[in-house]
Amino acid sequence: MYSALFGVLTIALMICAVIAKRSGKSIGASLSLLLVSLIPPVIGNLIIIASQTRSISILGCFIYFLGMDFVMYALLRFTLDYCHISWKKDWHRTVVYALLIIDVVQLLLNPIFEHAFVVESILVDGYPYYRMIPLAGQSFHRIADYSIFLAVLIIFIYKTVRSPRIYSERYSVILTSMVLFGLWQTFYIFAEVEK
Repeated sequence: MYSALFGVLTIALMICAVIAKRSGKSIGASLSLLLVSLIPPVIGNLIIIASQTRSISILGCFIYFLGMDFVMYALLRFTLDYCHISWKKDWHRTVVYALLIIDVVQLLLNPIFEHAFVVESILVDGYPYYRMIPLAGQSFHRIADYSIFLAVLIIFIYKTVRSPRIYSERYSVILTSMVLFGLWQTFYIFAEVEK
């Protein structure tokens, strides 16, 4: 059941990404990238849920966490394009990219140092499931991603408040969607911790 649901979602994201890319609109490329960036976390989640072996579960976690870094990069790029904002200072871009690059590197080093996460076997409804146990590197990953997500929220709040009403409504719709996404991610994290 989960496989079919995640499969349909992946196909839908790919179709929407192609449509966005071909739309010819100024934000088409960044919207397409954002939609494509959502596919790795979806696939990672599917692998985590469906896997009954340790190595495959770890692979699913890697795909999910690295995918979320990709999502944050794509989300920020889309936000800047959608809100017609350019980097005012080069160091802003350097900080964001450094956060993401450091996070990707430290996650890729996890098989050697096991500093970001480990998995442990538990039974769920009589079936083996590998629960992720977050460690210090996972805290850094969450801080990096949530910092970028918070910056994006601040940009949309600013644009919603400061723009004329005809424009502020379009910003508020996306802002609401992002808040719901953030709440879903927070719920996911706490659900993983409580398992």
